[in-house]
Parts: sequence; structure tokens; C-alpha cells
Amino acid sequence: RTADRATPSPRPNAWRVQNLVLAAIPLALFKLVFCIAVLAFGAFRLHLTSGALQTLTFTMLVFAGQGMNFVLRERGPLWTSRPSTLMMSFSLMDIAIISTVAITGFLTPSLPVRLILELLGATVLFLLAIDQVKVVLLRYMRID
Repeated sequence: RTADRATPSPRPNAWRVQNLVLAAIPLALFKLVFCIAVLAFGAFRLHLTSGALQTLTFTMLVFAGQGMNFVLRERGPLWTSRPSTLMMSFSLMDIAIISTVAITGFLTPSLPVRLILELLGATVLFLLAIDQVKVVLLRYMRID
């Protein structure tokens, strides 16, 4: 028994590694642009210290990484199937723990609650956008 409910392939997969790599490049570049934009916002708009930027980076990478698990688990839109309760629980716990660390400043410089919530919102918007890019890429690259 698996810990997720992602839709299985309708037929056996033929691993077209070249197509997978070509589809991954734009997704990785899109994520890189998001990460750079968040860091630039923190550095140039909010004038965060280097320690606070490290906390922001760590938090952003965890939020985006957790979200990418949900984006990449389906070939279609991420809402095609409901994730398992176990997967959702562990993902939400991870986000809650990291948010608590970032807000309280445990082992790292703290960030305001509002900034963490704004980062979470920006990450959700990023994930919805990259999900649409993924759907188009997978269809165009004929990755079933």
C-alpha cells in the first residue's frame, strides 16, 4: 500500500529520459527565478540582514520543496487527485515546524509572522503558475 493517491499511468511507462530532462529545465529555471525574486525582495526591498536572508532562504526552499511534491505527483493539474492524509499531514507539519523556527528565531535569526505568511502566499501562487507550465510542457513533450 502506498502513502499517496496519485493517478497511475494508463499504460506502462516508456522512460524518455531526454524528454524528461528537457521538460525539467524550464521548470527548474522557473523555480530559480522565483527564488531569486524572493531573495531580491528580501535584500533590496526589505533590507534584511544576511542572517535574516538565510532564514528567508531556508523557509522559501522548504515551502517550495513541499509544494513541488504536490505539483509533480500528477501529470495533469495538481488538483487532479487528493493527496493521502499521511502525505498532507507530514507536509503541513513540516511547514508548521519551519514557520515556527523562522518566526521564533530558534537557531536562526527570526522573521516577522507577516513575512512568513506573505512568503507562503507567494509560494502558493508560484506553485499554481508552475503547475500550469508543467501541464503544458508534459503535453507538448508527450510525456505520458
